[in-house]
Amino acid sequence: MNAELVRLYGPGMSFYRSHLQSTGLEQHDSKTANFSPRRYSSTLHTLEKTNEMLVNKIGKLRINTDQLRHDLMNLELHVKAFNGELLATWQADTLTRLIETIYERHGWKLPGKIAVGDHIFLPRETLSTLYLKALARIKKETVTRRFGLPMRYYHALQRYREVAHLRSTNPDRTESDFARWLVSGKEGNWGAYQFWGRLFPLCYQRSVEQSADIL
Repeated sequence: MNAELVRLYGPGMSFYRSHLQSTGLEQHDSKTANFSPRRYSSTLHTLEKTNEMLVNKIGKLRINTDQLRHDLMNLELHVKAFNGELLATWQADTLTRLIETIYERHGWKLPGKIAVGDHIFLPRETLSTLYLKALARIKKETVTRRFGLPMRYYHALQRYREVAHLRSTNPDRTESDFARWLVSGKEGNWGAYQFWGRLFPLCYQRSVEQSADIL
């Protein structure tokens, strides 16, 4: 700018504009410098609160998870106990049916000259005594020679007294339930599948797989 003009009329607009911009930047920097610590402090406080809430939620979830695990363990124990009782009943029913089958094949009558089939109308206690007396007549030769079963089945019959009280009213009613249990678990319990499954064709006139398909 011409020096004479500056002297007469003062500096041009560019001088004032640059001065205003410089002053504005200084004020903005001052405000930013004052605002940033407050904003940082507020953000940090919010993050701390959020973190505290998350910690509390994680703690509650851990407690709930532990409780759920405890409940599942108790449920598993109850299921195992229930399945154990069912298994004993199924085994007792199958042995009961084996006794009946042996008598039927031989044309024998049950103690008291009661025909197989007519005995189901007797009171439970009377029927239990009847089965135990009938068992005493069955010799190991009857099981092994007449029916071609290994000796372990005769030994199983000798333990019938231990489970006789657990049998159901009608051994035929648990046929399909026991068969499904045997078939579904044969990979993990092959011994039980082989042992009890062999009795199904003899006692129920069908394979254990066929019995398992009965609805």
